Amino acid sequence: ASSGSSVRIASELTSFLSWIVIYYPTMAVGVASTYVFQGIGNGLTAMFQTIMRETGFTILFAVLFGVILGYGVWGAWMGIVLGEIVSNNITMVWADWQIKKLMDING
Repeated sequence: ASSGSSVRIASELTSFLSWIVIYYPTMAVGVASTYVFQGIGNGLTAMFQTIMRETGFTILFAVLFGVILGYGVWGAWMGIVLGEIVSNNITMVWADWQIKKLMDING
């Protein structure tokens, strides 16, 4: 919905949406990898991965780019995206390793 008061954030909102679309495809990889661990009965590992993904890397990179490096709101958005990409790649490699390990045990 658009109103007179929301016009002042329209440019920032457009900028946010143009960056956050990168977040969603990478999140699908991380979430699917986390479900691997839930499916094999390693719920604590899955919980750790979710915490690592959503609070660890995402907050770390958002604070790094937004506050420490001084990029402001744009830096925080980029930090969210970059934190998600990094943590989801770690989770994906971890899940791949776990699957290969299970295949060696059962194969």
